[in-house]
Parts: sequence; structure tokens; C-alpha cells
Amino acid sequence: MQRDKIYGLIIFIGAAVILAWYTLYALVYAGWAHGNTTPPRELTGFLYDFATLWGVLSWWGWAVILPLYIAALLILVIAMWIGWTMLTTPPPVPLEELEELSMEDEEEEESSG
Repeated sequence: MQRDKIYGLIIFIGAAVILAWYTLYALVYAGWAHGNTTPPRELTGFLYDFATLWGVLSWWGWAVILPLYIAALLILVIAMWIGWTMLTTPPPVPLEELEELSMEDEEEEESSG
């Protein structure tokens, strides 16, 4: 496997894992903010401490969190797309082969013309 394909795989898997964690955290936090559940401290870590300092979010809290979540979602989806493209794109043709092909084409044109 070539380096660019390995980098593409790393980018794709990394973005997918971060996206899954971020979405899971957002769902757990949304349920907690509405009083449905209490987020497990092991899952949320220091963000749980930060949230308890400020209390349950009001409407303005969601007005801040929702656009930030959507922005992060778009960035991670674009990163996954770049990783997938790097992973599935065939390697470029080496320059030496291109030069040889162009020389062969020129020779064929000269011999035919």
C-alpha cells in the first residue's frame, strides 16, 4: 500500500471516529439538558464538569451549540471525503512513462506524416 493510501485511510478512520464520538456526546448531552438522563461521567469527562458549572442550557445555549455542532459535522464529513478520495484514487503515472509515451506519439506522427 502506498503512502498516500495509508494517509487517506488514517484521515478517513480518524474523522469517522471523531464524528461518532462527537455525535454520541451531543446526543447524551442533549438528553441531559432536557432532564431525560444524566450523562455518565466516564463518557463526557471534563465537559460534564463544565456543563454542571453553567447548569442546564437554556434556549441561547442551544443557539450556540447547534451551529457549532453542524460546523464540526461538515468539517469532519469533508475530512472523511478527502480520506476516502485519497484511499480510492489510483496512483499517478510516473513522469518517465508520460515522457516515453509522448516521445512515441511524436515518432508515430513523424513517420506517418
